[in-house]
Amino acid sequence: MKNIGEVTKKAIKVDDKLEGRVCALERLLGKVKKYLEVIHGADVDGDGKVGMSRIKGLIVIALASLTVFAGVAMAAEEVIARFPAPEGKDAVIEINADEGDDAADIGELIMTTSGTMKVDVGGTTAATFTTSGITADIVGSQAVVPLTSSTSTNITLTSASYGTTTLVTSNVVMAVVLPANGAPAGSWLEVAVGGSDACAPTISAATADTLVGPNDIDLDSVTWATGHRINAVARFWSDGSFWHVQNLGGTTMTYTD
Repeated sequence: MKNIGEVTKKAIKVDDKLEGRVCALERLLGKVKKYLEVIHGADVDGDGKVGMSRIKGLIVIALASLTVFAGVAMAAEEVIARFPAPEGKDAVIEINADEGDDAADIGELIMTTSGTMKVDVGGTTAATFTTSGITADIVGSQAVVPLTSSTSTNITLTSASYGTTTLVTSNVVMAVVLPANGAPAGSWLEVAVGGSDACAPTISAATADTLVGPNDIDLDSVTWATGHRINAVARFWSDGSFWHVQNLGGTTMTYTD
């Protein structure tokens, strides 16, 4: 009977060990399934979620597409990594908070096939980077950094001019027409004289009698007379309905109804 009891105890120990190993295998299988979800983009384990919600402290790169460069001349503290996407596909780095179970928890850095880099937050593009500048969703949808463009001919400005300065460089009489009324409230643009005293731009509202100036709500246009043109600058800002004009250059502006 004594031998039977010892055998029973040993059998129980073996069973406990097997149970522990089965549990470990189940946990490992759960991680493997999550790896497969990352690679294939499908719900493999049936939990209704796709991705890395159960993988802690790991970086998973699908299709072994991570390249870390070695043998490249660089400073000791530099690390260079590449995340190549398949031909014709955008490259996306996704960062998820709170297991990424809500759209608002998801942030993405996207390099598009058109050469534009985007930052998406909660499924909405918050900023776009190109070789010509940065565009972000700010009041009035203006550029983050004001840009300057030059013109020596008559010009009609558009929404692309919001947040920019148009430098008039001709030394003749010329016309500048503001964008259509109804720009988002807070949108602004500037027109500056970059020529001599012969540079005489007349800046007009797209619709007559709608430009707002000092104590005047129905201006047609503004300009600067001889002796007041060099260094002349005007800012135009929208109240959501009409453009308002501010004379900034310290020279005297002429207002026309």
